[in-house]
Amino acid sequence: MYNNDIKEEKEIEAIKLIDWAETLADKGEGDKAIDEYEKAAQIYLDIGGYIKLDELYIRITQLISQFKNNIQALYRLKSIIRKTEELK
Repeated sequence: MYNNDIKEEKEIEAIKLIDWAETLADKGEGDKAIDEYEKAAQIYLDIGGYIKLDELYIRITQLISQFKNNIQALYRLKSIIRKTEELK
């Protein structure tokens, strides 16, 4: 597993990705925002941040609703759901 320093660095990296994703979403760039959320979700999967992963899942779902015409985002969300379920 990760030691505390590495885990902290990874969490900071994920937070930066989330901030950038929010900026992209505000600009109407849903595809790019979802990509950044996926990167953050993968970091939380790697370090075992399952509570934060649930929050990201909710946010990605909101983005997909906002940008409904993005079918590809739906497939990526399903992929994240499968990864999360595998961990349970």
